[in-house]
Amino acid sequence: MLFNIKKKIFVGFSNKNDFQIIVRLPKEKQSSAIKHEAVKPFSHGAKMGWIEIDSKKITNSSTAMKWITLAYEHAQSLSK
Repeated sequence: MLFNIKKKIFVGFSNKNDFQIIVRLPKEKQSSAIKHEAVKPFSHGAKMGWIEIDSKKITNSSTAMKWITLAYEHAQSLSK
């Protein structure tokens, strides 16, 4: 399931291999996000700022929501 704002995708959810959360961040935020043990660059879009959040390693939902919110704001800025 993908979510977009003005045709700019900012987050996706998949249960293909367990439960994945894939988020597009600005490049400068991506590097700080991947320092978290539950986050890694998304293999199919890392160059564009995409990260993958491992739902098994997230200790609370506010961490994931922080990155989803940043992704939403980033998508808004891209669609202007």
